[in-house]
Amino acid sequence: IYRTYHVLKKMDWFLQRKAVKNIYQVKITHLDEFTKTTCNRDNLVEIQSANSVLRRFYKYLYVTDQIEQDISRFIFSAPIYSLSDVPKHLTHEEIIKILSSIVSDNDSNIRKRAILSLQLFCGLRAGEVAKLTLDDIHWYKKQIVLRDRKNGNTLLTILTDDSYNAIKEYILKVRPKNKIEREIFFTFAPPIRPMSPAAISNVMCHILKQHNLRGGGHRLRHSFAHNLMESGSSLEEVQALMGHDSIDSSRIYTKSSMSRMRENIVTNEI
Repeated sequence: IYRTYHVLKKMDWFLQRKAVKNIYQVKITHLDEFTKTTCNRDNLVEIQSANSVLRRFYKYLYVTDQIEQDISRFIFSAPIYSLSDVPKHLTHEEIIKILSSIVSDNDSNIRKRAILSLQLFCGLRAGEVAKLTLDDIHWYKKQIVLRDRKNGNTLLTILTDDSYNAIKEYILKVRPKNKIEREIFFTFAPPIRPMSPAAISNVMCHILKQHNLRGGGHRLRHSFAHNLMESGSSLEEVQALMGHDSIDSSRIYTKSSMSRMRENIVTNEI
């Protein structure tokens, strides 16, 4: 409802500037010019969303006999193909730069490093980091159990040394000692409570923004998958560690490596 209101409000302002007094004077050329001037031309999702609102609105006007011609049939958008874009990942230089900038000299940085290491070196989603509890960590084996993943499966994965040390430092030095909740990560601002997935994402977005990088925790997941592909992991291994239902969702990461993409194409053709 908000998106519909927002698009139609912008359309109303546009028509006023064009001196179009009522809906009967609106032509398909007006709608085309509206999307060209108010939407980001490089953002196909934004254009498709605006056209979708206009298409439904003018279909409603036609069905209710408020306009004589059904111009909704002429509102087109460029198709958006699934898995068409190469996932944006961090380069090795950017990863080193980010890690070196987070010095464990205060509680906030200690928490940032722990969350960052889980998403960057273990490929966890923001929701999985938020759900992580003290009972999910096997300290002696350096393993964590990921329960209730997006695909409904439970995964036992290895903690890297960096992740292990970062989480251990956070729990010993920063995590509230008097909380009955078993979640690992807590907010700093009162009321102190377990962090939500949105709060986890905001922390990662802030870190990347400090280095003039766009994105959030999912960009770290893409970096994790990219590093797996570069190290020679199979698509099946990437699928399992990323928690994808279908191997097709994992196959997109072959695009970030030309040699792996060629190998995947040849294997499929054989």
